[in-house]
This record gives sequence, structure tokens and C-alpha cells, in this order.
Amino acid sequence: MIEIQDRPWDKLEDDEKISYCEKLLEDVKTSRENYDMEWYMNYQFEQGNHYMMVNTVTGTLEANPPKKKGEVRIMVNKVRSTKRAILNYVTRNQPKWEIIPGDTDEETVKNARKIGKVMDYLYRRLHLEQMVSGVVDTGLSTSVGIVEVDWDENAEGGIGQVRIRQHDPYDVWWDRRAYLYAGRLVSRFLAKTLIRSVEEIKYDKRYDEEKRKEVKPDEELATSRLKAKIIRKEMGGDDEKVIPTVTVKEFLLWDDEKNSKGGRIKLLTYAGDQLLREEDLEDTEYPVYIYQINMNPLKVYQRAWVSDAVPLNKVIDRALSQKIMYMNQALVYRVLAEKGHGAGTVSNDMGEIIEYNKGRTIAQMVMNPLPAGYDSVTNESNAYLEDVLGAHDAALGRMPTGARSGATLEAIQAADSNNLTGLTASLESFLSVVG
Repeated sequence: MIEIQDRPWDKLEDDEKISYCEKLLEDVKTSRENYDMEWYMNYQFEQGNHYMMVNTVTGTLEANPPKKKGEVRIMVNKVRSTKRAILNYVTRNQPKWEIIPGDTDEETVKNARKIGKVMDYLYRRLHLEQMVSGVVDTGLSTSVGIVEVDWDENAEGGIGQVRIRQHDPYDVWWDRRAYLYAGRLVSRFLAKTLIRSVEEIKYDKRYDEEKRKEVKPDEELATSRLKAKIIRKEMGGDDEKVIPTVTVKEFLLWDDEKNSKGGRIKLLTYAGDQLLREEDLEDTEYPVYIYQINMNPLKVYQRAWVSDAVPLNKVIDRALSQKIMYMNQALVYRVLAEKGHGAGTVSNDMGEIIEYNKGRTIAQMVMNPLPAGYDSVTNESNAYLEDVLGAHDAALGRMPTGARSGATLEAIQAADSNNLTGLTASLESFLSVVG
């Protein structure tokens, strides 16, 4: 039995239950703020917004000042292209389930083959290659990919079907002290937040018939402040909602004692101040599974794979921009002439004639060349960025400098494969748990 301040859960009023869940959510929102900011910066960078900075006073991401006259801002999105190469490497063998019998008994072998066929069917029927690609892509930018597995009783014309859904890490919350055991989440609670239309809620028969009619719209775009900024940008800055919506919060509370259905999880769903649904579940583990880029059972969130590469990519952007600005300046024709030169220009079909007073000096201005070590800075930054992300020239489809044979190329690709083995291993572990 769940107890709050020595009071049994069943003795609490609806507003007390909602208040308790809100406190849990507020606590984890505060502890996860730094990760949210890191994810937001990675998102903006991958979208091509390279010239942004963190305001250390407000802790927000802001655009740089407007460009000055003659300033060039080039963006070379190497993080995005290298991330794409890593994603393709990890999923190139189309990872899916292979069912192995536990012994050599004839019946066991037959059952393993039958289960294998079912799993292959589900993989094709549900297009799970999208889920696999999605969790890896999200994991590279946030360190985690989140998938929920449940049953849709209305699918396939009422026959029912397994449902595997990927969630945005911004919308799923768990205890700050949560960890993984045997690939499963161990936490006091698990919360999901989503935006639904008020009308949709009023006709959802899973919710209390009276309370679902009392739900009022709110102004939230997302529970996470930074995800709300992403949505606002994708909506083009238009905050006006044509369809009234409300934030629905679904809590799964862990109970150390088995409940009336033999499970250990209590489901609580509410919107605003209306408790829409409350019931005991038969589940003995959370139906949400987490793909970790770096497998570490002691903590769930970790530093994202691409985060360390962003500063190096900014160096490359800056160096290339300055190089182009120099070229623009160098291509402008400049003439050095003495004061009072009295020079003039006469143009005709044959060309131009410059006239100047006798005895005056007229000469073209020559700009100094770029420093000898300028290009080496860019090359070093590129090398460091490839080392950080774990994918080098060969993995990106380019012939490395100095490579003259297929054996050399194979050796370099093998080295990259070794760097990325952890990603493949973590994906295999994740899929085995989901399967």
C-alpha cells in the first residue's frame, strides 16, 4: 500500500493525490534542467542554428547579435552528417530478434521457430525499423531513447495488436535516483506528459464520465520549458491555438506490496485539477524501456554523444567564415595614391584609362596572405571532431589522406567499427529486453 505522510493512498482526496504527483514532477523537472538545456542546444545545432550562445545569467540559449557589415557566417553541419554516418553504421545489419531454443528438445525447437516467425511478422507489420532508427537517432542527441510496449485492443479491426511507441525524452519523467536493472527501469514513479484536445478527452471512455467533462484548456505547449520553445519555433511563432488543448499527465506509481490485481503499479491520470483515471495494474514492471547510448546501470541520463563535438564544429564554422571574409576583402580592387593625385578614369569600349598628374605615385594595394598555420587549425579541429564522434574519413565515404590501398582503407574502417561497437552492443541489449 502506498502511503503519503503516514496516510494510506486510499484515504487521500483527489486533490491530494494530484498535489503529490505534481511535487514529484516538479522535483524531477528541476533536477533534469541541465540535461534539457544540453538536448536543446544539440537540437538547435543539428537544425543549423550554429551561431547561438548560452546566457550565463538567465541560463537560456540566445541568438548572437545581428551580423555586422561584411561579416560572413558559414555553417558546416559536420555533427549532423557524422551522426547520420554513425546511425547508418549501427543499423546497417537491420537488427532484429533471433529466437534461440533453451535446449535441444524437439518441442522446444519447434516453439522457438514459431516464436521467431511471429517476431519477424511483428517487425515487418509494425515497421519496427523506424523505431530502431528513431531510438538510436534520439539517443545520440540526448543519451537515451524511450520506447513503450503495450496492447492496442482496437487494432486490426478489433482483433488487437502489439503497440510499440517511441516517446520524446522531453515528455517522460522518472525519479532522479532511478537506475536500470537487467535492462528494466527501477524508479519510485514513471510519468508521461502529453498535449491532447479537450474534445478528445471528453469522449475518451477510459476516463471518468463526469470528470472528463470538467476538463478546462490550458496554455501549455509542453511540460518541459525548452520543448515548448522547440514547438513554438516549429509552429512559426504563432502561439494562438485553434483547437483548445490541455496537458494530460499519466503517472505510474510503484508499490512495494502487490495490489489487488497482483501487480505493483498504480495508474493515475489527471488533467488540471481533474482526476480522470485511477486503477491498479497487473504489471510488475514499467512498460517503458530505455535505450542507453553508453550502457551504465547506475544512472539513466548521461552526457549526449554529440555534445562534445559541438564546440569543435563551431571552430570549423568560425575558421571557414573568416577565410571567406578575407577572400571577399582581398578580391576588392584597391589603389594607393598620393593625396592630391588628380587621377581620373576614362572608359570606352576598349577598356579603361586612368589619368593622373605627372610625378604622382599610383600603385595597387597588396594584402598580406593568410597565416601559414591557418588551415592547420581547421584540419586539427576536423580530426578532433572525428575522434570525439568516433567516425573518421573512411566511415564518411572519403578516402583518407595518404591511403593508397584497399587494405589501408579496411584497417581504418575496422578501427572505426571498434569505436562504435558499444553503440551496437547497447542496441542489441535494448532490443532483447523489448523483445
